Amino acid sequence: MWSRSTERQPRGRGRLRSRLTYANVVSTLALFITLAGGSAYAASKLITGKEIAPGTITAKNIKHHSLLKLDFANGQLPAGPQGPVGGTGPQGPQGAAGTARAWGIIATSGTTGNASFTAQSGFPGPPLNPSTGVYCIPAPAGAQNEGVVLTAQAGEAEFLAQATPNQCGTSNDYEVLAGDSTGTLTNEPFNIVVP
Repeated sequence: MWSRSTERQPRGRGRLRSRLTYANVVSTLALFITLAGGSAYAASKLITGKEIAPGTITAKNIKHHSLLKLDFANGQLPAGPQGPVGGTGPQGPQGAAGTARAWGIIATSGTTGNASFTAQSGFPGPPLNPSTGVYCIPAPAGAQNEGVVLTAQAGEAEFLAQATPNQCGTSNDYEVLAGDSTGTLTNEPFNIVVP
């Protein structure tokens, strides 16, 4: 016959049961709710950018690689290296015919008398170069005494001017002066258009 005093109880369980009281359970539950609720309250009260004074957040306060391009104002990020040159695009359609009466590209070897058109349309004859920096270009029919458009070729004449013909053989010619930045006449190539 067994007596109550000699009955063996599993180790540890008895101790736990003897200490598991209503007060212990409630206090443990209250501690858990307090900790969990406090964290939730803190998370709901995070500060925003508007609440941060300018200059108080520095680079050491920011986690590396956490910012995006949209976090920066325009122009704050440096431009990256230039990419490779793209391929040639498709050729556009042929433009409409121009309205100029004549156009030409004057070439010169740099010595007086040696002038020619490398390409031209509408001029009745070749240009002449009677003296340094002076060119006589025959006017197209019906275009005498009209103004012309003169443009220098890259790295060549610094100034170009249409002058009253005095070195050209006929008043039907355009007289063009070409020179450098000091105003000294020089034999230089240029482009001419008769509008």
